[in-house]
Amino acid sequence: MPTTKLNNGQLPATLSSKTIDNTNDINTTTTRLKITGGSSGQVLSTDGSGNLSWTTAGGGGGIQYKKTIFASSGTWTKESWAKLVHIYIVAGGGGGGSGARQSNQITRSGGAGGGSGGSYFLENIDASLFTAPVSITVGAGGTGGAARTTDNANGATGSLGGTSTFGASGSNNAPFFQATRGSGGAGGPGGGGTSLGGSGGGAWSTFGFGGTQGGSGTSGSGSAGSNGNLTTGGGGGAGQAGASTGSQTGGIPGLSQIQNAVYYGSASTGDGATGAGLVWRGIPIGLGGNGGGYITAQTGKSGGTGGTYGGGGGGGGASDNGFNSGAGGAGGNGVVVVIEIG
Repeated sequence: MPTTKLNNGQLPATLSSKTIDNTNDINTTTTRLKITGGSSGQVLSTDGSGNLSWTTAGGGGGIQYKKTIFASSGTWTKESWAKLVHIYIVAGGGGGGSGARQSNQITRSGGAGGGSGGSYFLENIDASLFTAPVSITVGAGGTGGAARTTDNANGATGSLGGTSTFGASGSNNAPFFQATRGSGGAGGPGGGGTSLGGSGGGAWSTFGFGGTQGGSGTSGSGSAGSNGNLTTGGGGGAGQAGASTGSQTGGIPGLSQIQNAVYYGSASTGDGATGAGLVWRGIPIGLGGNGGGYITAQTGKSGGTGGTYGGGGGGGGASDNGFNSGAGGAGGNGVVVVIEIG
């Protein structure tokens, strides 16, 4: 086989239609060897039969990861490299009830806190199950009960939060999962009665977590929402004023133990604070809003908005006749988070 000999290990100025046999060394510091084709960052790859081609350099065998947060409804399409999928679903929280507007000679009840949205967590799902794009529905938070603008009126009930879903029910192209919405808090009845908090939304599956219940507008300071572990938080109940009461504080939302810490808002005679937003294992979770307080001869204090995502709204504070009661806080919107690992 004819060969072209190199001079002291250096290539000639041109190298065309020549063969270099394996007895010759090429000086790798040469600047005269140039191979055209390919693009920046690509490397030459062989198919094992002597055929070379330009390919994109691999990631060294590292794990690929992608997290998509759906704060509103949309469509998820699986990445071609995905091997496992994690799905986290949180429903919308219920709205808090508004406070009663009654004579200052009787008990004036604050509204109850809305229940939080249920949640549903699934991990290590085989990505091959998802053969087509998947529809995502994100439940909206429920609206709070409207403030009472006429005398001798009971509070209004907050509305339900919306259900969040991954996939379409009855679909053949992907599994279907859902998290149940949170219930709205009952508006505070006058005349010494108490109002019960809205029930937390239950999970669609036993593998999920039910929502937590909102607090009631009980006698004295509003009660706290129910406690939850790794769930969204129920809203706090509003303060309930007895006859000739000067002021009462609203209730705090339910507690939630995330990352070995307990989070909740501070009780206040003012408007309820918005629920805190937390992160658990990279997943955003909202706590409930605080209940509104009561101060005699003043407009009732509003309940706090439920935290992002899925927290229940706080109950609105009561008021005396002649003053509008406090509106219930809206529930936090739900969310769907999809994590792909390859």
